[in-house]
Amino acid sequence: MITIERMLIDTTEKLFKQTCTKELINDSENGIFPKIFWNELDSMGITTIGVPEDCDGSGFTKLDAFAVLKIAGSFAAPIPLAESIIANWQYVELGLPLPNTKQTISMINEDVDLQQHSEGWIINGTFNRVPFTQWADELVSPVKTTTGKWYLLTIPLNLTTTAPDSNIAGESRNKVICQNTSINSSQVIAMTPEHAAQFIHETLLGRTMMMAGALQQILTMSIHHAKERQQFGRPIGKFQAIKQQLAVLTGLATSANVIADSAATATVDNIQFQTEVKIAKTYISQSISKAVPIAHQIHAAIGFTHEHPLHQYTRRLWSWRDEYGSEAFWAKQIGENVLSSSKSLWNQL
Repeated sequence: MITIERMLIDTTEKLFKQTCTKELINDSENGIFPKIFWNELDSMGITTIGVPEDCDGSGFTKLDAFAVLKIAGSFAAPIPLAESIIANWQYVELGLPLPNTKQTISMINEDVDLQQHSEGWIINGTFNRVPFTQWADELVSPVKTTTGKWYLLTIPLNLTTTAPDSNIAGESRNKVICQNTSINSSQVIAMTPEHAAQFIHETLLGRTMMMAGALQQILTMSIHHAKERQQFGRPIGKFQAIKQQLAVLTGLATSANVIADSAATATVDNIQFQTEVKIAKTYISQSISKAVPIAHQIHAAIGFTHEHPLHQYTRRLWSWRDEYGSEAFWAKQIGENVLSSSKSLWNQL
């Protein structure tokens, strides 16, 4: 029996395969927004997966949304899909209607100053490395004030100043500057520390699922190349050295996908969810440092050319591994949590 969830994944994968081409990705790196592709995803309800239908969403679960984000990663999709999906979750969970806009997010900011006045709030501060601001209408970000209170800000980007920047994959990661920016009271929503932590870890997991998808794709590309590329009268995949490299790459990509899926299926209300997400991001980031060189070694010189699509994935993997905290940052967090726990190490596993 084909479930509705399976139909969602199959339909989404088919759309990405037909639309998210090498040329579309190259165009996006030159500043051209893939409007037709985005509108198709939006009309299918992909941008509101995990939002209940009675809240104007497409239904399904967050687990389904993370599966879709893995597909997005496997096609190197140059769109703010993860950002829009997770921002929409925040609106609904805080009792807000879904906006008719494209959103981007900034995961955590503690150096943003908020001052309340009679007509609303004044914001001063900087949001660093914000994805896809040139194509978004609104920035959604949790902010922790100096008094320890948490707020979710929804800031119209036309009220801010943007300093352009990008990652090595050519994806925009701009600096958003608020200087005496005035917003309405409805755009500053109080949130609990627990809700803020959930936002942070769901954002982290979204990027982790995309990394897992991209790793799986470079494995697929490497296997295909090893079968097709002939050397000394036979496919290079027949040589023992290449077989060994492919075996290592297969292990890295497979384990990355297993650990990402484990984090996604963890119960969000369970504190173990946060631990699993940190472990997944740490492990997959570490795997990238081994997997990407292997993929390029198998492809040899052609893998470094602009014409070959391999670089569209490997450049993103190098970039994403450091976004929302590097493996060193999260490994330290995991270690500190273990040391501060009253449980023994084995009881925490």
